[in-house]
Amino acid sequence: MKKVYLMILFLTSFCGFSQTEEEVRKELEELFTNCKNTNPNDILPFYVDRKLGLMNKKTMQTLVKPIHTSIYIESFSPIRGKVIYSAFDEHYYTFSVDKNWKISTKEEINYSCVLYSPPYKKPKYEFVPSDKLSKGFQIKNRTVFFAKEYESCNYFGDNDVFKYKGKYYLIVCKKVEDGYLYAIIDQQGNISEHFNYKHSWIDVNKYASNENDVWFKVQDSAMSKNKVIGFINMSGEEKLKNQVPDDISALTVIFGYGIAKNINKENYAVVDLVKMEWVIPPQEKLVFRDLIIDTDKKVNRHDIKNRAKYRVLISTDSYSKSFYMDFSGKKFLPKEFDNQEENLTPETFAQNKIKDFFKDYDANTIGNILYFQRGFDTGYIDAETMEEIVPPSGSPILIQGELSTPKIKGNFYSHNGFFEFEYHPTSGLELKPYKKYASLHPIGDLNIEEVKTEIKTIYVEEKPKKATPNNKNFEYVDIITHNENTYVLARKLSKENPMMGIVNVKDKPLPSFEFEYETIEQNTYAKDNIWFLTKKKGEEYSHFTSISGDTKTLFIKEIKQKRLGYAIAESINNTMGVIDLTTMQWVIEPQKQLHFLDFRHTSKEEIDTQNIENRTKARLYILVYQDDYQYFIDLKGKKYIPEKYLKE
Repeated sequence: MKKVYLMILFLTSFCGFSQTEEEVRKELEELFTNCKNTNPNDILPFYVDRKLGLMNKKTMQTLVKPIHTSIYIESFSPIRGKVIYSAFDEHYYTFSVDKNWKISTKEEINYSCVLYSPPYKKPKYEFVPSDKLSKGFQIKNRTVFFAKEYESCNYFGDNDVFKYKGKYYLIVCKKVEDGYLYAIIDQQGNISEHFNYKHSWIDVNKYASNENDVWFKVQDSAMSKNKVIGFINMSGEEKLKNQVPDDISALTVIFGYGIAKNINKENYAVVDLVKMEWVIPPQEKLVFRDLIIDTDKKVNRHDIKNRAKYRVLISTDSYSKSFYMDFSGKKFLPKEFDNQEENLTPETFAQNKIKDFFKDYDANTIGNILYFQRGFDTGYIDAETMEEIVPPSGSPILIQGELSTPKIKGNFYSHNGFFEFEYHPTSGLELKPYKKYASLHPIGDLNIEEVKTEIKTIYVEEKPKKATPNNKNFEYVDIITHNENTYVLARKLSKENPMMGIVNVKDKPLPSFEFEYETIEQNTYAKDNIWFLTKKKGEEYSHFTSISGDTKTLFIKEIKQKRLGYAIAESINNTMGVIDLTTMQWVIEPQKQLHFLDFRHTSKEEIDTQNIENRTKARLYILVYQDDYQYFIDLKGKKYIPEKYLKE
């Protein structure tokens, strides 16, 4: 029975507009400049560290060395592809190259940025449950009426009805505790001998079937957790039983050849669905992405007769390279780039790539590495030279949390393994496997209770237990001392009106701190006097108020983040800025064009980020969001992102 996948495309506010068609054509011309003396049908693309290169498939020579580009070649003979600068661009351009190297471009809508429903394809059959049938099914015109005992299947597809030796059969199912079991019945409801509810999946293998010999892809119920299938026909003859990875995408099948993936073992194979035998048995070194026909002619990809006329190539990935390979294992990759990396262990490859990434940085300069993002793609810039180290999406190394403090922590991703790492030029590299199926978010693996224990608040003295003093109608919240005087932050014991205030040792409210505040938070960073961030009932904004009643009004709506005595604050009209809490003045005035996300810092030693004395030991940055970019600025407003991206 068919598996149903529903793709939902979301409308996102992050979408923007891409380059102009003139800029796109210029980029394409520059890419193909050194290829003009080569037949376009002989061109094959390859990738090294996500950089695009071009080669002559006949001579195996490099025509264009790998470069970072927004050009993606999706097919060849003739060359076709797209130019897209971000997944969030509302439009992109497709292109094609004819035999005379004439380049044609066309603007397309990026359907990941708009609500889109794919064209409806009317099924061959309509399936309707029938009260008149106690068992079995009937076919009238193009409607299949079936007994209600099979209704739990929820979904029938055209492939579930087939003809065998002059009779119609139907693949049905029944619900069990942990899923469904499948069977094959004739029109009278008789169950076929070899398909008696013992499979957790049955699907007709149309490439090996005819009316006199129907074959199926099946998964034994006992093997469903192993994610493997096999082939069996109506007579019970079996091939590759429980050997084939169960993920065979119909989109990859060409001439009856298909890519099979086992998500449990993370191995890939190429299977011949006609002969039901291996072309390439399951292996773990290479990742098979797609199949492609090596021809400049338009051919029917489903016609198995074409396999004798045309060569099929496999779109293949190793750790850091992508290339095409034929069924004999020949790699279409120039020798200068084929270092046989697939023979390395995932750990060794990760170690080599991480060390190579940081090789130009020592203990004094590693703090210059800053990251920036466009959409979901991460790039890196040197804060000292302002040179781009790696463009967005150009590196398997992902640093999204803290910077060098002094170690850098990050994640390493390749086709064959995920790792977490810590690196410093003097202490070296620590590498450990990333938790399987864990969130890609930097804090995705944290236990919330562990996080709570890390949240700390500074008090001048030990925080007292909440209590009602002298039978008053308020409770103590915190003790504050200043110039040998002691004060108590208190809250009224009222569910309807739990206002806050400050009282002296005699439980008498201070003149400026009667019980009329919704919030009172001590600013422990203030240099002179005792200051609080306060907000009275009914006020829209908070103010800084001293113990003696002085006020500073900065129109603060909310304090977002703090570090080293600085705070990201939201102000009026949805603006944001940065406040120095020691002086209670804006360091970066509130503005609309930037959304302030969080602080980061670099330092040559571990520091207490709540201690303002450590300002001299660290370099502070603010992570901001603008359009679909994230990048860092410093306290002077300098932007640490290659200027070319902000001009787009």
